[in-house]
Amino acid sequence: MSVAIISVREIAALVGAEAREDERGFVRVAGYGDAGPDAVVFAQDEVALAKALASAAGLVLAPVKLAGEDARLLGVKHPKHAFAVVARWFEQFASAEIHPAAVIAEGASVGARTAVGAGTVIEAGAVVGAGCRIDANVTVYGCAVIGDRVVLQAGAVIGAMLGVAVQLALPPMGAMCGFRSRGGW
Repeated sequence: MSVAIISVREIAALVGAEAREDERGFVRVAGYGDAGPDAVVFAQDEVALAKALASAAGLVLAPVKLAGEDARLLGVKHPKHAFAVVARWFEQFASAEIHPAAVIAEGASVGARTAVGAGTVIEAGAVVGAGCRIDANVTVYGCAVIGDRVVLQAGAVIGAMLGVAVQLALPPMGAMCGFRSRGGW
């Protein structure tokens, strides 16, 4: 199974930090002790920042006032909260499995790292991007094109209007989006 990768630029957009054109990719969050170059950690004060920089972490989320010139530092307003947001981003892709009770028609396309829940039907001609989470009992009609990292919540019906193509995609700057069948968003 492939892993979800997020860049520094995408993390900055996700947590509201100053954007950086840095495409280094990370695959997990970690504590200082088990952090490697593929991991994101956080530090809230100078003592924690020294520990974080002494680790092998590839990215350290630190208070703006402590974020210096080190390329591994990303200045954020609230490091602990930013870390939780990044952890949540990874969590949604942790179980990228297709449930045995899901029906994916021949001729449908489902991208890598996409989780599909029980009772979901994806018709022939439908295109589902990479890194999506499609909860239980979702119907995706053949005219639908769903972009990368889209979340469809339980019971959603996408593309039900005859003859109308539907496209769902990730909003700009890496923000998450989701769709519910009844009310909400």
